Amino acid sequence: MNGKLLTEAVQLGWQMCKDLGVAAEEWLSPDSTPGAARSLWRKTTDIDSALWKKTSAAENAESKALDLFEVSYPGSDTAHSNAFLAQLLEPRNPSSPFAGLHDLSVLTQSPNYVPAGRRATNLYFGNETPWLQSLQNRFNNGDIDGQTLLVTQTGHGAPIAYAMAQRFRSDIFMNYPKAQFAFEANVHRLTDQAQSFYSGINDALNSGERKGVSTMVSLDLHQEYPMSEALAKSFPAPSTLRAAGFRKVFVGTENPSRVAVTRPFTDITANSPNFSALQNWLHSANKHVPVVQGNLDLRFVHSRMLLDQW
Repeated sequence: MNGKLLTEAVQLGWQMCKDLGVAAEEWLSPDSTPGAARSLWRKTTDIDSALWKKTSAAENAESKALDLFEVSYPGSDTAHSNAFLAQLLEPRNPSSPFAGLHDLSVLTQSPNYVPAGRRATNLYFGNETPWLQSLQNRFNNGDIDGQTLLVTQTGHGAPIAYAMAQRFRSDIFMNYPKAQFAFEANVHRLTDQAQSFYSGINDALNSGERKGVSTMVSLDLHQEYPMSEALAKSFPAPSTLRAAGFRKVFVGTENPSRVAVTRPFTDITANSPNFSALQNWLHSANKHVPVVQGNLDLRFVHSRMLLDQW
């Protein structure tokens, strides 16, 4: 196993033990030795085994077919203020029907604050990087293309946006209003992600024209209050989607116990009831263009693939 994959494996195993609620004294630090990392992997795999067995044979077969290849990672974390980071993601197309959804006040409420970044907090490799792998697989499979409206409901909109900017130079709208995030850990996660990815997103968007009508709207799974009906009305009328060039709406979700299978859209409120207003819009959109949903969270699948290569 090369050094890069080893680093990612150790970081991911450490984070997954945290996410799975393993007792604090059992956690391994991100700089654990290879031997300790292997021990952690066995423990993480045992914890996950019950969840993994719930997936169907077809889903397991599809997950095994995923490729683990090199992806383009952003450069080192920047050292910008929140105000500057928010400016980097100002919509390039303010006349877009989705522009009313863009809100980075979770950053601008503390304009002079300089976030640490996800690398500095040991939450980059293994926690953010599997999302880049996930998007690359979706691009290769044709699940997301230049005629797709991508609506994400995850806690990792920044790496997803980076992948979309690299591939399509998409119109990107982030909906992270300060009023939705009172829990300090969520605020720090969003600002640290901005420090790690927003500069790279901006560079990619400025490197050429958008491909097709590619558009991404990022909502955060961990927001603490319901999405308002008023915000849902900021989405354009579903009847206008096809005329605008969209041929598909892909709803990207976060669910580490599921693999990367695309399904017809049914429900996004299982993980969070805060998105019922959006769900109503998606059901209406499905009458005009196909709406599908898929898990973009490859952290469990990614961990198994890394372990297989060890």
